[in-house]
Amino acid sequence: LVSCMFTIRFPFTRPSLIIVEVVIIFSTIFWAVPLFIRVEPGERAVLTAAFGFYKEGAGSNGIATRYYYTRCFDSAAAVCRSLLGRAAELTAHCRAQDEAWRARFAEDWQYVLFSQAVRGYAASTQLLCDESGRVYYNVGEGAYVWRNTMDLAVDHLAWELKQNPWVVRNIIDLYIERYSYRDTVRFADRPGEEFPGGLTFTHDMGNYFTYSPAGYSGYERETTPKDGCYLYMTTEELLNGVCVLAAYGLYTGDDDWMQARRETAIALLESLENRDDASPERRDGVLKAQSTRCGPQGKESTTYDALDHSLMDSRGSVYIQTKTVAALMLLGEFLSRTGETAAAARAADMRQKAEQALERFYDAKRDCLRANLYDSVDSLVLGAVEPLGVVALLGMTDRLSERLRELLCRHARACLQSGACAEEETGGLRMSSTSNNTFVSKVALSLFVMGEVLEMEIPEAPVAEMLHWCQVCAERLTISDQVLVDKRQVIGGCYYPRIITAAFWMQDI
Repeated sequence: LVSCMFTIRFPFTRPSLIIVEVVIIFSTIFWAVPLFIRVEPGERAVLTAAFGFYKEGAGSNGIATRYYYTRCFDSAAAVCRSLLGRAAELTAHCRAQDEAWRARFAEDWQYVLFSQAVRGYAASTQLLCDESGRVYYNVGEGAYVWRNTMDLAVDHLAWELKQNPWVVRNIIDLYIERYSYRDTVRFADRPGEEFPGGLTFTHDMGNYFTYSPAGYSGYERETTPKDGCYLYMTTEELLNGVCVLAAYGLYTGDDDWMQARRETAIALLESLENRDDASPERRDGVLKAQSTRCGPQGKESTTYDALDHSLMDSRGSVYIQTKTVAALMLLGEFLSRTGETAAAARAADMRQKAEQALERFYDAKRDCLRANLYDSVDSLVLGAVEPLGVVALLGMTDRLSERLRELLCRHARACLQSGACAEEETGGLRMSSTSNNTFVSKVALSLFVMGEVLEMEIPEAPVAEMLHWCQVCAERLTISDQVLVDKRQVIGGCYYPRIITAAFWMQDI
């Protein structure tokens, strides 16, 4: 974000001297700049002011870059002059854009949530370039500022593909070139043995202003069973990378790029197969491998590592299972469109097994899906439904089997029960029934899937509470993603970009 402009209108009935004090903060130095305007009785006055900044030199460490806007401006003063010179034009453009966006939402509350979310997203972005002119787009993970987190990239697809599809290509290209790696894996039933894993992706590209070394994230590290965060997310990021790659190609129809990435897509399919089982005849559609990058005692987690045991382990997770179905559906279509019919058939076969494997998660007594296939976890996991958002984005929901829809509908209804994933007093939704920490972005995505994919009627209470989290609970800390449901208290994720999942409700016109 290079700069901003604001206009203040003053209608008064008596003489007034208005002083607007703009406090500019750079590092530990503060400047207070008073702006004066006198308004006579019965008159109207408009004060248009511009705020801009400019950073020379390096824009990041790890990869030598500078800010892209330095190609257009040579000083902060030049930024502000440009803003002031185009004030009327920019104001008109913003108003027109607001109206255009509003027309694409069926419900007012969806647009309200989106309007806040898009500001959190924009505030987290950075555009860089190197000496050759190559552009690097970055989305920082809100206050945590992990760079281009892969498990956020998949949830940003609805916004980025509809507004700036080149961003998705820019991010996945750099992931493939610099932040992919090949690993080996182990299986719980064959201790001491290692097997081929395959191509996968890191959790992120670094942190703050630094790109991490090639093949490694800033977040993931070798862990032990006692560690609660900083776990590897190899399987989750593999699935997310598949979705991002396939969604860009299928949504945009960029055939030349898809052809150039055919070998990558086949390698990703092989990696998925290997994480089911090393032996083709033993594969049952469940990703159960653990990357050896976790260390001899470590384990892989999911994007929900800030919650609790219900989603901490990726192996046998119901959330990972439905994401596997979604990823294979997209990957199979990608391979089919690029002429890789044999690989597409393998993806279709694996997807069918993954759908059928959901039956093993079904708990008839509770009429829901178990949180984990291999561990005894009593939690109800609402996160099981949200991976199907990307399937809806690409218009492929009709390819989901009726049985899968039925299972997920039953599960969602169980989750919506008061005292389960729904807070008894407010109706606010938990992503896991046993964790009071919930993710606003994922609640929004789950509501979208329940309404648009599973065709369920969405209760008013969770919608109203979600807006309360964003407008009241986060009024001092900005739109934030982590909220304690029982206390209605923001605990993390300020200016979090992933709440742009609200764009899943944005209709194509």
